[in-house]
Amino acid sequence: MTKTSDMTYHRRARRIVESVLGKPLSTKHPIHHLDGNHKNNSKNNLVICENRTYHVLLDMRTQAFLVCGKANWRKCVFCKQYDALKNLSVTPTSTYHKSCNNNYYHNVRKVTGSLAKM
Repeated sequence: MTKTSDMTYHRRARRIVESVLGKPLSTKHPIHHLDGNHKNNSKNNLVICENRTYHVLLDMRTQAFLVCGKANWRKCVFCKQYDALKNLSVTPTSTYHKSCNNNYYHNVRKVTGSLAKM
């Protein structure tokens, strides 16, 4: 989807929500499509989010539910597998299995070490 068509879908969704509310909606409130389909602007498919952070959370939970059936699970940035939070390390910028993180940095050290010997 191009940026232009993406913006058109967002404007349509916003207009639909505003017609249901009977008043303009602040631009600080993103519109979330429950099924992830921006073309589906059914009233039952649109959710008004209080801010961008909440919208990202809804997107993340929806994606997890669609992939693994568990909305609370998160995806490891290294192996790309979904897992329960108790099995993952969560930082403000990423979520990962400790073993995946260790394997990644072990391999990086091997590669950078071999490059240094050249």
